[in-house]
Amino acid sequence: MAARVDEGPIVGVQTFRIPPDACVASLEGMAYARLCYLFWTLAPSLAARREPLPRLPLRWSGIKTTRRDYAAICGIPLNIPRDELDHHIAEFGEYYLTIAPTIHQHVACQ
Repeated sequence: MAARVDEGPIVGVQTFRIPPDACVASLEGMAYARLCYLFWTLAPSLAARREPLPRLPLRWSGIKTTRRDYAAICGIPLNIPRDELDHHIAEFGEYYLTIAPTIHQHVACQ
């Protein structure tokens, strides 16, 4: 097992369809369910093998994101159109990772 997320050998994969109306919280639930199933299928080998599990011919891809990246996505501009605001809240309004959609209003002091 690698110390960092999304690194090290890939030994198992579970794919699933993401519904068009999925939000962050529902996506997390779907991913967690697949993670549990993957663990259940690998558990016998994990318990009985001394050597590492065989690697799949897959590599990690994509851009790694952080909580800071997620917080930036949750930033809502003051001039956001109503339909985009509704969509933004539906997608990110679950207070995921203790981060909620936020509007920052800066007031100049004299």
